[in-house]
Amino acid sequence: MPFYEIIHHTNLTHTQRETLASEITTLHSKTFSAPTHFVNIKFSPSHNASILAPSSPTVPDYFVAGRARTHPNLIFAHVRGGASRSNVAFAKLAEDIEKIWDDVVGLPMYHPSGRPAETHPTQASQGGGDEKEKEKEGGEKEKEKGINWNDERRLQAVFIVPGLIARESGLAIPEAGGEREWLQQNMATFKKRAEEGDEDMKSLVDEVEGRRKPTTAEQQNAEQNGGEQKEVPDRTKN
Repeated sequence: MPFYEIIHHTNLTHTQRETLASEITTLHSKTFSAPTHFVNIKFSPSHNASILAPSSPTVPDYFVAGRARTHPNLIFAHVRGGASRSNVAFAKLAEDIEKIWDDVVGLPMYHPSGRPAETHPTQASQGGGDEKEKEKEGGEKEKEKGINWNDERRLQAVFIVPGLIARESGLAIPEAGGEREWLQQNMATFKKRAEEGDEDMKSLVDEVEGRRKPTTAEQQNAEQNGGEQKEVPDRTKN
């Protein structure tokens, strides 16, 4: 249902892209109780090439305050708005996305003192003791000089744009807060398409039915109460 576009000048490896996509998908799903199947993410490399002059890498395509930015990294999140989704929730979403980006690209964490609290290891550098020792030494040096706010890997902005209206998988998506009823109304369609070989629908049905199953804690609670199973809360509801 949401559409995330990651515009990046920083060169992201295949592993980094997969990690960003996976963690942002999980974050959105947990934040808004949305099925992961409907979380769309697109990576758009920005290498200073203009649509009007694609052969000229020197033509900038991103500006802030009327001035060209030569290494833009930013994320647009087009999501559904509604009474059930507050500005506080959207602000927290943006903050968490920023943390995910910093972790994946290996940037030092921001600290109010102006110095990094610690340095994130890059995805490729996690491993042996020697590498960890180098990371520690690098982190100490980074603490001495503080954060480089001009680091080309830094994420300049996260834009949360609520008010999405769209169709997905041939269906009109519900308003925020109406997921439970929408899933119930369309479950027969999802199952039919799954039986016909639609792999996406198979994953969706498995995910939704998995959320409706009682958790281990709920099962233990039922056993302690003499085997009486209380009504399982529907975790597909936002």
